[in-house]
Amino acid sequence: MKIEPIELTSLSADNSIFQSHWWATVKKKTNWIPYAFSYTEDQSGGTFLVLVKKVPFNYFIAYTPFFTLPNKEFDLKLLASLIKEHLPQKTLFCRFDLNWNSFYKESRYTSYSPQPLTTLIIDLREGYEAVTKRYRQRVVRHVTKAKTQNIKIEEVEASNPQFTLWYEIYKNEMQRRKIPTRSFTYLEHLLKSKESGTKGSLFIATKDGEVIGGIIVATNQNEAVYLFGSSLKQWAAAYLLQDYAIQYCIKNKVTFYNLFGISGDDKKSQDLKSLDLFKSGFGGKLYKREAAIDFPYHKVLYHLFRFVERLRVLIRRVL
Repeated sequence: MKIEPIELTSLSADNSIFQSHWWATVKKKTNWIPYAFSYTEDQSGGTFLVLVKKVPFNYFIAYTPFFTLPNKEFDLKLLASLIKEHLPQKTLFCRFDLNWNSFYKESRYTSYSPQPLTTLIIDLREGYEAVTKRYRQRVVRHVTKAKTQNIKIEEVEASNPQFTLWYEIYKNEMQRRKIPTRSFTYLEHLLKSKESGTKGSLFIATKDGEVIGGIIVATNQNEAVYLFGSSLKQWAAAYLLQDYAIQYCIKNKVTFYNLFGISGDDKKSQDLKSLDLFKSGFGGKLYKREAAIDFPYHKVLYHLFRFVERLRVLIRRVL
């Protein structure tokens, strides 16, 4: 196997938006340092993004989001060892989150994954009519209700004052549900970044001119990923927003729409359980993946870091 550092602009987003130049740019604003590599092995090859973050005592951790294994026998451990020399010297480990339906040959997984382990993905290639035929009755009913309530949906820019009004709805809901809230600055940067054909789109729902909900969806030519959303509960805007985003993606010839995260069988993702009924109503196909895989570079310090990480996650769940 051979790897080479490459420019961020050379990253391919064919397999995941989270491996794109756009995502590298977004994460760079949150104190992650992006590295890009290409790899070749026999007849296969590709590019991948590694995000590095500084932790206490001048150590670093490395993280690769949604890496796609080219084959079942791919040596991920070797890949992790090859990139070590290109990372900061005091990097404790490299964590790989695998892409949907990617499974590694060795079961060396952590008990924690930064990203959901189960999702629903809608194939958009057959067109809007075919997609809506797979909507469950609950979704059809709520979409119809929202239209009778005269709810309007439109895409707006981050500079639009409606973004600020929606952010207050989002922040209040996240605090009520005790879910970590992304900062206004982070979401603003996500929406303003447009790199290599990938962008974040904000869809806002209004009722009689008042903002009542909104969602943020990342899109490129291959896939769309629903990232953030929140709506006032007295209206049926949440369903209409998703329906609008699906229509938008089909119009722009996007291939897949990823609802990004349900609880599934993973007991550690129960904070997503309240979304299961909502997301499953749109008729997507179920996809799963394993928890993250860690390859330590400094084993003793790595195990210390994992202890602190588990403790922090436990405290967050209890509180």
